[in-house]
Amino acid sequence: MYLNSPEIVVQPSVNDLKKVLGRLARNQVESSKPFVRWMSGTCIETPEVRGASDDDEPFVHTFFTDVSQNPQIVKTMLTLTHSTQKVIFGITRSAAACSSSFVSQSAASRPRFCPSYSAFHISRLLQL
Repeated sequence: MYLNSPEIVVQPSVNDLKKVLGRLARNQVESSKPFVRWMSGTCIETPEVRGASDDDEPFVHTFFTDVSQNPQIVKTMLTLTHSTQKVIFGITRSAAACSSSFVSQSAASRPRFCPSYSAFHISRLLQL
């Protein structure tokens, strides 16, 4: 008796991993939002600017705009996004390779295990 091309289950799912890594990248830049600018020549925080109506959300001068438009930050974000795509591709490729290795294996034979994608494996995938 032979196994029928079993599906390799990746835990957490590749989609969940992609979401978490994407959120991590966004949070790096958005973490600058709580840092309010000071008024020129003082250590006093700039007051929030109210809109024309009471329904408008007040604007707070923070470092977020400067940080999010900084060329080094933009380059780092692109590099992080590219690295995330490489990791996701590597995990998908590894799962497919493990899945294909099980196809010809007999149900009575000793089970074979594929390596999990620990931090070590992810760092190796980034080097590819």
